[in-house]
Amino acid sequence: MLRSEILAGGGERHGLVAWDERRGAPIAYDIGNRRYNEGPGRLAISGEFVVDTREGPIHCRPAFELFAAKCHAMPLEDAARRPVSCARAEARLFGCRLSRTGV
Repeated sequence: MLRSEILAGGGERHGLVAWDERRGAPIAYDIGNRRYNEGPGRLAISGEFVVDTREGPIHCRPAFELFAAKCHAMPLEDAARRPVSCARAEARLFGCRLSRTGV
């Protein structure tokens, strides 16, 4: 998770960063207030983005995409032990709907 305090332009001490696709720029999320510092245009759920930090540019991917990839990598034979949250994350990523039974 990218902390907003390391952004090149500075940021909140206890904040996280998301990528706003409309602005083409990072947007800070204030953990304490549970909201973005500015209204987000469209948050990225996939892709790779270069973010300027105080230590130089870094390549980042949204946490959602990384989580969905980890779920997708689980063998199908482990489906009985697969967390429901993984199936839901993958379904959202690919624009699918799951029934109550998960099928």
